[in-house]
Amino acid sequence: MLFCCGCVVGRNFLRLDITTTAPSSSPPQEVAYLNQDVFCEVLPSEVLTRELSFRAKHFIFSHRSDPVNSFACEIIGSRLSDPKDSTLRVEYVANGKLSRASGGGSFESVRKAGRTSLEISGVEGEGYIWIDKGYVRSVWLYPTGYVLDVSLRGNGFMYTEDEAAIRGIRRVAETIVSAVPPIAAESGQEFISSDD
Repeated sequence: MLFCCGCVVGRNFLRLDITTTAPSSSPPQEVAYLNQDVFCEVLPSEVLTRELSFRAKHFIFSHRSDPVNSFACEIIGSRLSDPKDSTLRVEYVANGKLSRASGGGSFESVRKAGRTSLEISGVEGEGYIWIDKGYVRSVWLYPTGYVLDVSLRGNGFMYTEDEAAIRGIRRVAETIVSAVPPIAAESGQEFISSDD
């Protein structure tokens, strides 16, 4: 409701005029989803759609090899089952560290926490997957000491026990675990955005 007040002051009276009007209703805006085959050079949109029911609206992406190999990809979009948008974040981090954007820490702390093991056939390393603090998250430690950190978080809501989201993040990790290290080792690609 919108309230509009007008006051008229006279010699011995005060008149207060109050009118109410309903807020104007504008037609709902159509959502613009991105139409591309692959995000961040490694993640097919088909995997996002099929495995996570996720449709992308915006992304940013960068990678570099100096001073250490790194890779960062953030995709904002919506899942059919979620009340608001979600953010899918993928990072490739050196020295057994976890993504600062997803809470930081070390791979060793995940190992000690007793998370659910993540098995990826044909890829050397060790991984875990879980839901905690509203995030669906998987981490993979390569023999080189680098960590692939994949997280899905709700924007304005928290994930709890969501088996479909866990299956989807597992599939995302399986899809990109072998593809990220070579991209991160290439010469730098500073921030590409869907707004560019």
